[in-house]
Amino acid sequence: MVTLLLFIDRLAPYIYALSLLGILAALYVFLTAQREVARARKWIPREEASARAYKAGFFALGLLLVVAGVALIDTRLAPALAQFSQETIPDLTQPSSGTSLNPTPTPTLPRTIIIINTTTPTPEIISTPIPPPPATCPNPGVQVTSPGVGASLAGVVEVRGTAAIENFWYYKLEFGIGEGPGDWSWITAGYEPVVDGFLGNWDTSTLPPGAYTLRLVVVDNTGNFPQPCPVTVNIGS
Repeated sequence: MVTLLLFIDRLAPYIYALSLLGILAALYVFLTAQREVARARKWIPREEASARAYKAGFFALGLLLVVAGVALIDTRLAPALAQFSQETIPDLTQPSSGTSLNPTPTPTLPRTIIIINTTTPTPEIISTPIPPPPATCPNPGVQVTSPGVGASLAGVVEVRGTAAIENFWYYKLEFGIGEGPGDWSWITAGYEPVVDGFLGNWDTSTLPPGAYTLRLVVVDNTGNFPQPCPVTVNIGS
């Protein structure tokens, strides 16, 4: 329904022009038929001319109703729909309530050396193992599988991965300059979940050479989103 209204809004100037021509033609037929009614001396020609006049009048009235409906869509409904579409997509550069774009990473435990017995020739050393760092993309529903980390890119790049979380709304691909961008630029978005498939194309041909970070953000229908999936790549090198 929204697509139909926006389509009618784009065609509004043509509908106005065609309706105006139709109304003028109907008025011409109406006036001509009325003159024939006035000149007719017999009943049958007068009734036929009168019927043509009624048909032309109803046709002109129908076109006026069409113009009124298109004007309502053009001046009221379409601008409201466009404003609603802009307001319903949140600014993903700021985290939603209760959601953090930069969750606190798991701290790396320091290496601890404990000397059990200093009097023995060979002291026994017990060290606490160092846990591995947290995964870059821990959420299985927010994954970029291609391009990989450190990949060298050029031209139009096909981005593949998974964007499928609970209560899915839409996903968004962005990029920023360097390995820890402060600003993000829009690439594309999708409104259907994707599992290990095509997410979108990234045209890198206009970007200067250097390191960039590609990011996948998946938003649920409450406006919240889990930790995005960033991938650092090199362009033109």
